[in-house]
Amino acid sequence: MLRWKKVLFILDDVNHQEQWEFLVGGSKWFGRGSRIILTARNKHLLISHVGDNVYEVQLLSEDEALELFSSHAFREKSPKEDFMELSRQVVHHAGGLPSALKVLGSSFYGRDKKHWRHVIDRQKRIPHKDIFGKLRLSFDCLDKDEKESFLEIEQLEAFGSHGQL
Repeated sequence: MLRWKKVLFILDDVNHQEQWEFLVGGSKWFGRGSRIILTARNKHLLISHVGDNVYEVQLLSEDEALELFSSHAFREKSPKEDFMELSRQVVHHAGGLPSALKVLGSSFYGRDKKHWRHVIDRQKRIPHKDIFGKLRLSFDCLDKDEKESFLEIEQLEAFGSHGQL
């Protein structure tokens, strides 16, 4: 059905070669310009299918993650004292993923502790290894204007770091 169509295909936490082959198949299954984003803990699985075209996400240390999160949640380098424990919980569950920390931070900006606790409770139901789930929750917490701004920022960062969109 998707043969020869331009697609964006995102697969999260692929652990077995059979999953990859069944869902993605060969490189000629999709149209020109298609993008396939695959997350896996097994780097060798990725390399066996895509060669050296693998991007390994560098996770932030706890201190770096807290600083990045704070810059978006408080517009300051560190959390407000009365939000420190809640901030640490968010950062811990985000697992050092920069994109999740940015989106979560923006979604918490100017919100009260009740909102924070609600989102943290939702976070706890997402398994630690579910990267896409974390990003989805983070993104879903934003209002319409914030989502549009975030997507524009991400596009600009992608353009700046790769020279193309």
